[in-house]
Amino acid sequence: MQRFVLLSLAASLSALTPVMAQSLELRAHQHSSGPVTAGIGDTVQIDVVARLDCLGVSGIDLHLSLPTSAFEVIDHSPEYAGIQPFSKGSLFDNVVTAYNGISDVPEVVAEDRTHFRYAALAGLGDSRVLKGDGLVASFEVVVQGTLNHAEVRIEDTPILETRLVLPDGTTERRFVSLNGIDVSTGLFLTAIEEGSWAQVKGAVD
Repeated sequence: MQRFVLLSLAASLSALTPVMAQSLELRAHQHSSGPVTAGIGDTVQIDVVARLDCLGVSGIDLHLSLPTSAFEVIDHSPEYAGIQPFSKGSLFDNVVTAYNGISDVPEVVAEDRTHFRYAALAGLGDSRVLKGDGLVASFEVVVQGTLNHAEVRIEDTPILETRLVLPDGTTERRFVSLNGIDVSTGLFLTAIEEGSWAQVKGAVD
């Protein structure tokens, strides 16, 4: 009886693994997870990295946002109308891009943030099933001013839903884990003239 219970539990956990493992996070290019520090005017490339494990998918619908006053989103296809922020990553290389641009959301939803979206879907046949871990897409932003943990966020709300699309092309599944990224500007004092600490502190504040 004990052996039967253990085998049943192992089978249940195995069945749940594909559902429980899917995660999506934002990382500064060639950096590990976590916050990033940049200078004013710097261009920061941010990678969208997915972990799918053994779950097969055929596409993704991704919603991101960032503080409007903090960043300028770079257009990767200036020859086309509108801003197209995203470049395809290796994980979704052989897909058709359904949407790549700035989202027009109501002001009450936007909350002084720029919202942008990337949606892609694979074609028919065996190539429709995508698996594994890797780069979904990447985009670049220019730091516009002094930042203190300005959050670039993956949105998953009833209005802006970040979802995986399963191989049937219609069924959607949520990610279990979504992680954005914080960007701050470093404080660099290149020269300090003679004076009191109160003057220096006042200049910093």
